[in-house]
Amino acid sequence: LAVRALRQLVQQPAEPGAREARQLLEQLKRHQAAERQQYSGMCEKKAFLAPKGEEPPPAAPRKEDPFEERVRAVVEYDFAEQERLEAERAAAEEERKRGRRAAKQAAAALQEGSGGEGAQ
Repeated sequence: LAVRALRQLVQQPAEPGAREARQLLEQLKRHQAAERQQYSGMCEKKAFLAPKGEEPPPAAPRKEDPFEERVRAVVEYDFAEQERLEAERAAAEEERKRGRRAAKQAAAALQEGSGGEGAQ
C-alpha cells in the first residue's frame, strides 16, 4: 500500500512530496535488491544455512549407544553364522556329488571287470 502511494507521488512531479517519494522509492529498491542477494538460494537443500559458494561441513559421526552396539553385534554375528552354514551346506552337497560320482565310477568299473571275466 505504501509502495503504491510512493509510485503515485513519483508519477505526479508537480506534487510537493514527489522528490522525497523518489528518494524513498530508490531506497526501497536498493533495500529489496540487497535482501534478494542476501537470501537468494537459502531454501536450497544443499546451501541451507551455508554461505554461498561453500559446501556445508559433513555431519559428525554419531556415537552408538550400548543397545545399538549390541544389536549391531548380534546382527553381524547372525549374518556371519548364516554365511558359515551356507558354506558348510555347499561343501556337504559337493562332497555328496563327488561320492555319487565315485560310486558310479566304481560300479561301472565292477561291471566292466565282471563282464570281461564272464566272457572268457
